[in-house]
Amino acid sequence: MKKLYTATIAALFAVSAIAGNGLQLREIQNKKHLSTPAPIEMQKKVAFAKPAGISKAPAKAGAAISDVEGNYTVHIGDYYFDTSQGPFDEECTVSAEGDLLVFECDYFESEVIATYDASNGTISFTDQEVGTIVLAGKTYYVKFEPFVYTIVDDEEDIEFMPYTVTFDKATGVIDFPADHGFSWIAYSDNKFSVFAGYLNIFDVEDMDKNTNDPNEGWSSLGKATFMDGWILPGIKIDQTDEANWYKVELQQNDTNKNMYRLVNPYKGESPAAQYNASTKTGYIQFDVSDPDHVLFLPVDAGFVNSQMMFSKLYCLNFLSWAMGKYGLSANEIIEIIGNESTYSTFADGVVDIPAELIDGQWVCDAVFGDQTGVYAGYNWTDTNNNALNMAAKIIFPTDSEAGIGNITASDENQAVKFYNLQGIEISNPHKGQVVIRKQGTTVSKTIVR
Repeated sequence: MKKLYTATIAALFAVSAIAGNGLQLREIQNKKHLSTPAPIEMQKKVAFAKPAGISKAPAKAGAAISDVEGNYTVHIGDYYFDTSQGPFDEECTVSAEGDLLVFECDYFESEVIATYDASNGTISFTDQEVGTIVLAGKTYYVKFEPFVYTIVDDEEDIEFMPYTVTFDKATGVIDFPADHGFSWIAYSDNKFSVFAGYLNIFDVEDMDKNTNDPNEGWSSLGKATFMDGWILPGIKIDQTDEANWYKVELQQNDTNKNMYRLVNPYKGESPAAQYNASTKTGYIQFDVSDPDHVLFLPVDAGFVNSQMMFSKLYCLNFLSWAMGKYGLSANEIIEIIGNESTYSTFADGVVDIPAELIDGQWVCDAVFGDQTGVYAGYNWTDTNNNALNMAAKIIFPTDSEAGIGNITASDENQAVKFYNLQGIEISNPHKGQVVIRKQGTTVSKTIVR
């Protein structure tokens, strides 16, 4: 289960740009600043007269605790700091341990444990002593505390108190009353009496159960071999050493046969798994429609580590980063850059994400984003700001491993290229011109209409 980190990962390389602030103690700078609605003239309220013969229906029993378990989208209201950005969504896993429910989310500072009452479908949150955390060399004692935000006579207040929410089996919603939230508070003493600051505080607006099968529309091809150039260089593990290559499930999209993804690339056999606090499924997704210019798509890879300042990780390459950063198509970027850049390729069942040593510096196709920006375009450097080797490979399963041979991109999904009769590639053939049309392995002579 996810816990607050109490140890430091030794000798991490520096990232080439600041990837986030990491954990820090904060004071609430502003509360929600909710506007108080204008007063309205209330009509007199009277009790409804119950018709004769109508009796109150018996209370419905709540759902079994197993019905509550599952994956949810938690709607978070981030309102309490100057840097707050308002509402956003995160994934949350809810699991049962006896009559307790365990809530795990990458955005939470620790797991949250609640009691469940199956007789009425209610979930109760109360204070929990989480453990210790070391920040700037000082030890703090951390407590999870649920709270309710109130406005009384235009005065804002936060009351730290237990509260109860409800689970609706029919809708799959855990319904939080308005202005109820979670906080993690750090104290300077083990009696939790000297307030030091907040690790986090936010409203929980509600939680919606995810009923979609994450594997729907995807078929497993078995285990690929992964040489990871995105994370391992950052934790001082040589990914080019075959001893550090590992197996990851590879899936193919059922509709677009040129779309693939690695499932949970930083769990299981990954050397980075011991540093990964993510509780959700992550993917590295890529498109081999143009085998000479493979694209890695902005999908959360499922790697979380507060010391490394990751709550999200997006494994990209130069081409997909530039497309997202500048809003251009792959062909436009390729036309601008030409062959001056080394692109990711796909051939003979191997996706190659290259890195070249040029004038003593590594120039890598692999880049990554994080929670500060999907297209942040980070690379790893050492403490002297020298770029590190981020070469990567994805080796598809062989016949013996998955019953499939070398997989190539389907012609109909590959990029179309045009050449003149002298064999020189042309980007914009004009009407009436006789050209050679090439799409994948299909070549034909045609007249541009």
